[in-house]
Amino acid sequence: MLLFVAALLLQLPLIFNPGYFSHDELQWASWSVDRAWSDVPWARLSDWESFQYRPLTFNIWMQLSRWFFDTPYLMHAACALIGAFNAVLLQLWMRQLGATPSAAFIACLIWVLNPYAMLTHGWVGTLADGLWVAFALTGIVAVQRFAGLAQSSTGSNWQAAAIGFVLTAVSLLCKEAALALPAAFLISWYCLGRKSTHLMAGLASSLAVLIYLCLRLQPMLAGTEITAAYSLSTPAPLQRWFEYLLFPALLTRAEPRALLLDAFGMRHWLSIVSIVAMLSILLVRNWRMGLLWILAPLAALVPVLLLPASFSHYAYGASAVAALLLCLAAPSMPWLGRSAMILWLTLTVLHGLQIAGNLHRSGRIQSVLLDNIAALRSNQPTTALRIRSQQQNQQSIIMRSLSGIPSYRGVVWGDFVVPVGHSDASATHQMKGDGQLESLLDGE
Repeated sequence: MLLFVAALLLQLPLIFNPGYFSHDELQWASWSVDRAWSDVPWARLSDWESFQYRPLTFNIWMQLSRWFFDTPYLMHAACALIGAFNAVLLQLWMRQLGATPSAAFIACLIWVLNPYAMLTHGWVGTLADGLWVAFALTGIVAVQRFAGLAQSSTGSNWQAAAIGFVLTAVSLLCKEAALALPAAFLISWYCLGRKSTHLMAGLASSLAVLIYLCLRLQPMLAGTEITAAYSLSTPAPLQRWFEYLLFPALLTRAEPRALLLDAFGMRHWLSIVSIVAMLSILLVRNWRMGLLWILAPLAALVPVLLLPASFSHYAYGASAVAALLLCLAAPSMPWLGRSAMILWLTLTVLHGLQIAGNLHRSGRIQSVLLDNIAALRSNQPTTALRIRSQQQNQQSIIMRSLSGIPSYRGVVWGDFVVPVGHSDASATHQMKGDGQLESLLDGE
């Protein structure tokens, strides 16, 4: 309970965000808010031929939008509650594997503050990641409980198998990233005593994944051919992995995407040196734990390593595994290794706080912008609005917030509200630094 409350307190900047981050939240609200239950396009379990098959996530998202969309604080609080719940599950997992209560408590608070978690807990559009990791951690903790019994019985093995199968299936209904879940069970089996409970859970989880792929592989591959954001890139895995590895301690960067194309400066080398030093010392001191620290988060990233770009929420599950292993490894590390770890974690926490600040600032600006647009649409329903930003560094807020919104609070937007480039001469309005709109048309 103490960790749950502390995790929520650390997320207060995310909870008290008066707006949203992107167009995703607005689109889902347009499909679900102010509609009769029967008119909401609920996702069906039988729609497995669709490209993005996440029926549990989509239905939870639409219901949350029906309840809370008009009060962003409550919507963000719901996501923060999922994050705090995941922190508690992670703490239980750490304790099961031998971490002391104080070490597990501190490690989970640091995990909540890492940039991958801050982005995921603060952006409603990443609800799928919070949910699949919640179900995955629930399964892992339950299976580890059976593995921790003095003598594994046939009954406990079959219970572990049932848990592995069911919770993998439920996680896959949230997001396809749960394809990595069997690897978590099997790595646990290999590195944590080769207990039969982990093996049974891993095999059952693999069976759930196999059934899922039999139903879903063709639709997913077809979608990668027509959707650029999900196209497969065979040279990408190593690049993506380096980006995910270096990003947490890389201050001021918003996303790991295209990180390796940066002009490397002091902050880049600081991130590289701290993590290389920490990992090298860990491998020398405890090669199995060092290898596990590389392989286990990598296994959680496997489903996204072939994608053309790296995004923070894709590494949410991997960050939980990395936090677990650092917590277990810290007591056996010499002072030099701990110093490198403390440096890396300090940079990571500072980066996470920057991400939280960026989300809050973006939400505050978007909130004002949407209210201005809603007023203009109500007063001038036949007038098209082409909107650009006054400040070039805020153009991303315009493009991210206004793309493809069918309606907002019952007023049709569609082609009447169009975001345009910062220097687009056809713009009718521009957004000032605080989100307020001003007309660019003569006489207005």
